[in-house]
Amino acid sequence: MAINEKYSYKSFGRNPAALKTAIDLAGTIVGSGFSQSTLDAHIFPDTMTGVVFEKCNLDNVYIPPGNTVDPSCSHKRFATQNDLEDWFIDGADKPVEPIDKKMYEKLKLSTDPKDIPVTPLVVSVTRARLLAIHQLDDVFGQLKKAGQASVSLADEATIKKLYSLSDKDMVLVKEML
Repeated sequence: MAINEKYSYKSFGRNPAALKTAIDLAGTIVGSGFSQSTLDAHIFPDTMTGVVFEKCNLDNVYIPPGNTVDPSCSHKRFATQNDLEDWFIDGADKPVEPIDKKMYEKLKLSTDPKDIPVTPLVVSVTRARLLAIHQLDDVFGQLKKAGQASVSLADEATIKKLYSLSDKDMVLVKEML
């Protein structure tokens, strides 16, 4: 099937409106980005058939029946959860794992969907952890200037209280020493 030059090797993620009424969607579309933040976004005409997608990012995009999504494409579903982070979701719209699982692991955040807060956070969980780490860097910078090479249990309690740190944050504190 011929490569559709008009729609191949382009990004339509932020401007999919023109696709909905396109009449020349045919052939093979290669290497284009169509990913949307809205789950199951209908950006293609419902009547589109016979199009083959190869090496495309089709995350969160609904592909009408009669078209082919090659395994070389990304065609995952994701949604923002109450921790204000995007998670891959299953067919029942339930979170499976965070999109940036490596970041969660690096920040020692749970990647278990059962640990997503019941109510929405005000600040994303990864941003909150990064802010806490930044505060800890300031604390340790001050301790080093004062000539303290280590922190006693009494200092840990003081640091925890002063900076409103959780037990998980205190694990990071100990690792930074």
